[in-house]
Order: sequence, then C-alpha cells, then structure tokens
Amino acid sequence: MLTTDEFERAWETLLQKYGLENSPFLMQIYKVRHKWVKAYFSDTFCAKQTSTPKSESVKLLLKEYVPRDCSMDLFVKQYEKLRFDRNPEEDFGEKRTSIDEVILRTNLPIEKHASEVYTRAVYNVFVQTIYESEPYVVEAVIPTLRYVARHANSETRERWSRVEYEVNVREDGEVFMCMCKQFEHTGMLCCHALKVMIHPGLNEIPRSHTVPRWTVEPLSCWMHRGHPRTDTCGRCRQSEMYKMGSELSRLACEDERSYEIVIKGLTELRRELSAMGLTELRRELSAMEAAPGAKPVASRRKPKRRLPDV
Repeated sequence: MLTTDEFERAWETLLQKYGLENSPFLMQIYKVRHKWVKAYFSDTFCAKQTSTPKSESVKLLLKEYVPRDCSMDLFVKQYEKLRFDRNPEEDFGEKRTSIDEVILRTNLPIEKHASEVYTRAVYNVFVQTIYESEPYVVEAVIPTLRYVARHANSETRERWSRVEYEVNVREDGEVFMCMCKQFEHTGMLCCHALKVMIHPGLNEIPRSHTVPRWTVEPLSCWMHRGHPRTDTCGRCRQSEMYKMGSELSRLACEDERSYEIVIKGLTELRRELSAMGLTELRRELSAMEAAPGAKPVASRRKPKRRLPDV
C-alpha cells in the first residue's frame, strides 16, 4: 500500500512525464487528494472496500430485482427474494472453505496456520503476500522491538517507490505495526510485516492480526460478534448446522456401522421435530378457539357453493 510520500513523488513524476503541470482537472483533484488517496486515510478500516464501488454495486444489484417507482410493499418482497437468491452464493464460499483440501505452497509453519484460520479467498491473498515478501531483507534496529524491511532489488523498482519500511513490534510480539498501514486499512497483513514475522520464525499469526471477518469461524452475522450464542439468528444457526452436517457426513462415510448410527440418529431427530411441529400447531389452534368471541375453527371455513338445480 502506498505511503503519502510515495504518492507525492509518484504524482510529481506523472505530471513531469506527460507535461500536465498546468492541467486544471489534475490541479483540482490534487487539492482534495485526502478524500480519494488511500494513503491519507490509511488509519481508517475499510476492508478493501470504498464507498463508491460499494454503493454502485448495491444499486446494480437492486435494479435487477426492484422496478422503478415500486411500492414499499413490493420493495420488501423483492428484497427478500434478493436475499434468498444470494444466500446460496455465500453458502458456497463457506462450504468451499470447510470441505476443500488445502495444498500448502511453501514450507513455512505460518502458512499452515493461515490455512487453518483464514477462509480460502483470504488464504490465497496471504500466500500472494508471502511471495511479495521474498525480495525483502530484514534488519533488526532494536531486536524484538524495531525492524527495517529493505527491498533487495531496489534498482528494479520505480524511482518514486519506497524501498525501506519500518516495522515496530509491540505487546511482546503480538502487534506488528508497519509504516505502510495496510493492516489498519484492510485488516490484511502487508508483505513487510509478514517478512518481519517470518524472520524470527513465528509459527502462528498473532491473534491481534487475525481479523474475525477474514477467518473460518467468525460469528455468522455482525450482530452477534463478541456476544455469547444464547440467542442467535437464522443465519448463525444455518452456519452451525452446515459445519455439523459436514462433520457427520465425514464420520458416516468411514464404515457401515458409523453410517447406520448417523442415519438412525437423524431419523429420530426428524421424528421429534415433526412431532414438535404438530404439537405447536395444535396449541395455536386451541388458543385461537379459546379466545373470547372466537368462532370454532371448523366453522370458519367457507361453505361450498351449491350448484343450481337443473
């Protein structure tokens, strides 16, 4: 991720290369660079997403389901349909993470740990970050506290690009703070901080650098993050059932005896749930009939129309 001094040098190089020093448009947007250049709001967590593409993607998605000038009632119905159609795509990502076997690309213990805690998509980004960290050489300024990651092939990089990054270590090796601030902005480690982690031979990613939204087992919805799962929503329960179902399927396929036990247990559970559903229905009907002034349920049915005599 670019730093502010890199941006300033790159911007100056761009203007000089193409002779755009007096361009009104570029002069105008340069004055408001703090609003669109990530280096100027790198302390703000954006999860690799900015407001403009996010809002545009949401608008495009809604246009496929919601017609213009529709009523509020129709909007709610179409929005529920959108959610119903989108759930399978999100569930596919969860299934791929829990079922697909990971093939490690390096022999680093920290990569193995990343494959266990991150989702598949984020794990692939992490592996790419490992590759990007390879050209860097780490120098200890103050051992265990301050390091410098220096690019070994600085002559191959752009003149405006930075070749040295300072990484500070805090809280007994639990926090790695790089001057590029990529982690603060995206929640993903930069290649400089990762190289400093690999240098002393860390086997695991520090807990403070595993953002829940990128991990395999975050809470299924943001409303229950950091709270006990005593009162969860349907999405949380669905996520837990997917994991439990996958584990039961794996155990059932090991041998015939395990298969019979799992099938017997699932059959019994289905019978209990069906009986519970019928009991709830009977209780609701009884409550309706017992209500003051309520008519018997049977009498509420509309009488059949009698055909005229021929």
